[in-house]
Amino acid sequence: MDTNTQILQELVEAVNRPDWWTIGITSAITIINATIMVWLGWRQYKLQKQQTYAQEYNTYRQLYILISSANNEIDGFLFNLNNALWAPRYNIDKEYLKRQLTHLDRLRKDLSDSYVDYELKFPHEPFNKNGYYQILSLMARIIHQTIISIEKGEVIIAEGTQRFAYPEGDMDKAYAVAIAKHFKDGFLAGALIQNFEMFIEQKQVLRCNDKFLTKIRERCKID
Repeated sequence: MDTNTQILQELVEAVNRPDWWTIGITSAITIINATIMVWLGWRQYKLQKQQTYAQEYNTYRQLYILISSANNEIDGFLFNLNNALWAPRYNIDKEYLKRQLTHLDRLRKDLSDSYVDYELKFPHEPFNKNGYYQILSLMARIIHQTIISIEKGEVIIAEGTQRFAYPEGDMDKAYAVAIAKHFKDGFLAGALIQNFEMFIEQKQVLRCNDKFLTKIRERCKID
């Protein structure tokens, strides 16, 4: 047997040895396990990223809805209250003010519960959370007093078409005066005027601007 033949035979015998196959199988299993671990790690990362996205999206969406809802209630408060004391509207929906009171109470609670989120997400934004709570509380008190006065027969539910003039930019004041005229008790009407003046002042100072809402809406788009 020549040298080349001997070397070839030794190679064949080495390959056929059990320990060679063991090494090969072990290496293959190691590679497969490593591949699986990499895949599982990547999948876990993707799942965590999706969960984080969902949590962040829901937080910003809730903040946006709450502030938008509060702004809408503040903007339409005097108009809606005056409209609620107009006979055609009142006769169709006599429970409107009670539902509105419940809505304001829930909105105040939701805003209060979300204060931590505001502070964490927008630590440098000039958002007056206490001011929002105060103005919504004032609105709730006015509606509550109106409901009590209606039940006592102390409120005149207006008939016919309502018309009133107002200087440019003073629509809120015109509505405030119109609402107060529905109340038979002059002292109560005067107290309401004072509350309305306080409301108008707070509204001008506290209402969140659209830029802040836009910023919140943009935060819903998370890369």
